[in-house]
Amino acid sequence: LVLPHVRPSIGQSPVTGLMQDRYNQLIKEFKAIDVNKDDKLTYEEIYRFLSEKQGQNFDESLCQELFAKMDKNKDSVVTTDEFLWSYVDAEDLIMRRIRELKQELEANNKELQKVKKNLVEARTSEKINKFGVMEGSVLTVHVIEAQNLIPMDRTGSSDPYVVLECEGKKIQTRYIPQDLNPVWDEVFTFMVTEGTGDLKVIVMDYDKGSEDDFEGEVNIPINILSDQMKHDQYFTLVGKEPDKKWQGRIHLGLQWVWSKVKYYESLAEQWQETIDADAQEVGYLKEQLEKLRKPFGHIINPQELPESSVKPYRLEETLAGKLDEFTKGKLSIVAYSSPLFALVLFSFLVLSSLSMFIRPDFLDLSIGIGALMFWVLNEESVEWYRKLSFALAFSQIW
Repeated sequence: LVLPHVRPSIGQSPVTGLMQDRYNQLIKEFKAIDVNKDDKLTYEEIYRFLSEKQGQNFDESLCQELFAKMDKNKDSVVTTDEFLWSYVDAEDLIMRRIRELKQELEANNKELQKVKKNLVEARTSEKINKFGVMEGSVLTVHVIEAQNLIPMDRTGSSDPYVVLECEGKKIQTRYIPQDLNPVWDEVFTFMVTEGTGDLKVIVMDYDKGSEDDFEGEVNIPINILSDQMKHDQYFTLVGKEPDKKWQGRIHLGLQWVWSKVKYYESLAEQWQETIDADAQEVGYLKEQLEKLRKPFGHIINPQELPESSVKPYRLEETLAGKLDEFTKGKLSIVAYSSPLFALVLFSFLVLSSLSMFIRPDFLDLSIGIGALMFWVLNEESVEWYRKLSFALAFSQIW
């Protein structure tokens, strides 16, 4: 076991009421270990005692870590009081880390659900052009700073600004007066259609009343950002003659989202990996906590382990999620096909009307008339189609 590190709260004693209670419970049990009453314990005595209380061999690595934590002078002897506080502290550290992880799991699960919702919506709306890039693809450029630029003015400084060029569009930052290490912290976006060219970054020196001076440039192929993740990187500036020695570098934040479907799929995978890792650590820590408590199970209430703050995995939540994914995903394919939907709606109205000759069926007829009215008014949306689908399903069950 490697005991987790938990940062203590500022202005608060590291000893909690729960830890004090643990100590008071355990001190009575540990009095029996110090046979000669000298208040000194060796590793062998402690290990033997814990094994006897447990009814089987205690975890040696756990016992060694607890003992080593308090044996500061490495003389293989600690006091009863020292060892007990080490024992109680280890238990408290594990419990606090479990609570932290469960809070993280709850937050991460919420983020995962948001990403999954966005993924479903992206699957219904995304359109890919002939270059394999979605319509509305955006390249985001965060111009952060530059360092060690070449002095261009007589004062030995420079008034730098940055020009960005991508797929025929040009944008520039404000200029920073008298600074060879300027900080702009400006964000720009480009609509990208092809994604096969470069992002050209040019640093210039502003000169009032005369032509601006060239400070350096860098060409960044857009396709190196095809993973769609956020990139924070320094780029070395070069001169107009590549072989000529130059100086300076520019700090940029870059992200190109060319497919929201691919982007959200990747995010969902990363969130799931994080959640799985946290859940695995919680399981491991629970096992270690059980080992730590086992010799004293008769005086330590297992219910004191904090309950999970993550909602249990319930069947109804699973079904609701699957139904939501179906109605937003597969059903919307029918929804966006207007002729197909018109045929389905007309067929439903005819069958509802005919069924009135056999038995009263005002529910189906009302739903059909309502759907026809909204369709005529062109009130079409994915949400509307979903509600209509639920209404139809309810009417058939009824």
